[in-house]
Amino acid sequence: MSTLLVDETTDYRALGVFALDGIGAIEFENSGSAQATFRSDQFANGRPLIIFAGISDTVNIISASRNLGFTSSIRVELSGFVTFSAAGWTFDNDVPNVLLVGANTNDTMTGSTIRDV
Repeated sequence: MSTLLVDETTDYRALGVFALDGIGAIEFENSGSAQATFRSDQFANGRPLIIFAGISDTVNIISASRNLGFTSSIRVELSGFVTFSAAGWTFDNDVPNVLLVGANTNDTMTGSTIRDV
């Protein structure tokens, strides 16, 4: 699986986020504080990566920014009536801020293993 490198605050909602083998890791570079914003449909969310080349449900988030005094954040915005889960996410090194933003009162969100916002 491929790694998506984040070296500055980037809004990926309007960008194509995919790799032929799927994205298995999101790595924040140590260049400063950064936020990566995604749409919920950019994650597999139960779809097998063999037919979906986006971000894996078991994505590994890699960040070492807090050791350098920086903060990394991942923001996922849900669209429509959505069920979204970050329960399979894993974290290496520092834990970034994770923000799951619902768009409707009927959204269902499952957070990651850390304290999500």
